[in-house]
Amino acid sequence: MQIVMKNIIIKILILLYIFIIQTNKIYCQFPPLDEYMNVVSLIQRDDLTHFGTGFLVSTEFEKEHLVFVTNKHLTANRDHILLRINKTNITDKERSFIRVRIDLDMEKSIEGHDSYFYDGDSAHFAVSLYEHPNDSVDVSCFKFPAWAIFDIVVYQLENIDLKIFGVGDPILFVTFLTPHRYLSLVGESRNLPFIRSGIISRVYNEPIRVGNGYIKDYIMIDSQVFGGNSGSPVFLNKYIFEKGLTIRRKDLVGLIAGHVPTLDPLIPLDQQSDFASKQNYGIGIVQRVDKILEVINLMYSK
Repeated sequence: MQIVMKNIIIKILILLYIFIIQTNKIYCQFPPLDEYMNVVSLIQRDDLTHFGTGFLVSTEFEKEHLVFVTNKHLTANRDHILLRINKTNITDKERSFIRVRIDLDMEKSIEGHDSYFYDGDSAHFAVSLYEHPNDSVDVSCFKFPAWAIFDIVVYQLENIDLKIFGVGDPILFVTFLTPHRYLSLVGESRNLPFIRSGIISRVYNEPIRVGNGYIKDYIMIDSQVFGGNSGSPVFLNKYIFEKGLTIRRKDLVGLIAGHVPTLDPLIPLDQQSDFASKQNYGIGIVQRVDKILEVINLMYSK
């Protein structure tokens, strides 16, 4: 009798082990990378050349508005920008994106223009721009009605846990290449972003000089970052073992704010002159996700 019971227990344990392994395989395959691709938007000038990136989030504060997140240095000294946002439904039409004009100052918006206009392929909104009050935090946000554009992908920003990521953790960010004469690198009929990867290389918060100012509350990543990548969302990309399951974490880490440059003299082959050129160390600067939430809190406290 004892032998029979022992064999039954062994069989149950084997079946339980197989179930856990199979479940892990399912969790390891989730979420698909495709869901990241439609979150980002091109930020364009009037001539339709792009100079930066941003992304849409929804928050627990309310479901009636979407929040667009990007960098201060992309919206500074501009009265309007153009966004190119992918539609979720890919059709046989010539294009499957929405072009949106954003007036960044309600009071300076085009006279007589409806503050909220949307016809399915284009939109025009007058918004109030909110910036982080700390000059060294490079985050700006604005909101517009969720009902105005419903055929798009947004990131659900909730349950922020800064302890979930640390030095050495793998990350990925969704971005576009810098303006290039080959339009296919950003996409003709819809946005075609790239996914780039790296690791978190430093979280120590000593202020670092970037451009003409300093940035703090940042994370450094070991990944190449170039012009046009600013404003790109950075996601955690690691697996954790939790309650017997291997789960892939996709938490938002922050947004790209720049890279660490170096000025080194370059000597031409003819030896006639020398000049300095900015080079890239391969270290990107990411503004932390909690700084995004601070701007959103400010937005909804007004």
